[in-house]
Amino acid sequence: MGKIYITRHGETQWNIEKRMQGHKNSPLTEQGRLQAQWLSDRLYDTNIDLVLSSPLERALTTSEIIVCDRDIEILAVEDLREINLGSWEGRLVEELEVEYPEQHGNFWNNPKRFVPEGGESFQELKERVARFINHLLAEHGEKDILVVAHGVVIKSMLNLLHQEGDLEKFWEGPYIAPTSLSTVHLDASGFRVEKMADTSHYKVHGAHKGWYGAKKGHHRH
Repeated sequence: MGKIYITRHGETQWNIEKRMQGHKNSPLTEQGRLQAQWLSDRLYDTNIDLVLSSPLERALTTSEIIVCDRDIEILAVEDLREINLGSWEGRLVEELEVEYPEQHGNFWNNPKRFVPEGGESFQELKERVARFINHLLAEHGEKDILVVAHGVVIKSMLNLLHQEGDLEKFWEGPYIAPTSLSTVHLDASGFRVEKMADTSHYKVHGAHKGWYGAKKGHHRH
């Protein structure tokens, strides 16, 4: 059986501005491109048969930087898009805290009760991430795969693999920093998470700190 390497896109302009991204996009910052290059260096001698990426620009750009000059196919997968945040997308977090205090609190503290305005619930996200995992196993289970996605999608993926999809435990575990690396080993007994959100490839100490550290130690997408 193969291995699944899971990473988040590099830092973006909206990450710096503390804006919710969701399905909308903003470009990688220079720091974000560096983060992707550091991961590329780390994985250069690691066997990767295929890259499965979110179709959003920030993830595809990260994928291209990581692949570099290697002959590895990058496939865009719709189910890897970030959670759809509806009317929140592009908005400053500090504005949302004031305008939607209950839903903002639910997002971080009670995901089961989060009801987006024109967006996607955590349950709906979990269902499409589960669909992606099942597809990956059916179509690529013997391969070594790099998945390039987003913070909340990766949290959902690890929640399904590690905690059987219990939404009450959704935000448990480490912060998913840009281009942090999680490694999942597949064998006859199932999944084994070997690494979670590792950033040992960062070449500058503290190269990224989540601006949501005060909210249960987590940071949005």
